[in-house]
Amino acid sequence: MSKDKSLRKRDGFDGQRLIVIPKKIVSDFLIDDPITRQVYITDIGYYPRALFHYAQRSQGINQHIIIYCTDGYGWIDINKKRIQIAPSQFIAIPANTPHAYGADEKIHGRSIGHISREKMRDSSLT
Repeated sequence: MSKDKSLRKRDGFDGQRLIVIPKKIVSDFLIDDPITRQVYITDIGYYPRALFHYAQRSQGINQHIIIYCTDGYGWIDINKKRIQIAPSQFIAIPANTPHAYGADEKIHGRSIGHISREKMRDSSLT
């Protein structure tokens, strides 16, 4: 394994915060409530000074993801393109879209916040 890959980490950063809404609340309330069923947050996190932060999802996940860079620099691989992300920029990753993202180790990592939410349901089906 190369040195770069051995330093990658998904979480465990000093000051990291992560809130995940319990699946029971999502399934028993959020997906059926007329106000929240169109859009609701399932996970929200903050990863300060996230040097070596890295995540890869070759199949994507069943949630939309918004990543907001608060400082430092990073990148996102999506749709066979690498997109650089800088302070005060964000990117949305659609549900079920293969992707990878990480801190740019050459430019001192980054701090990010992320929000995941369930795929919007088609209201014509309810």
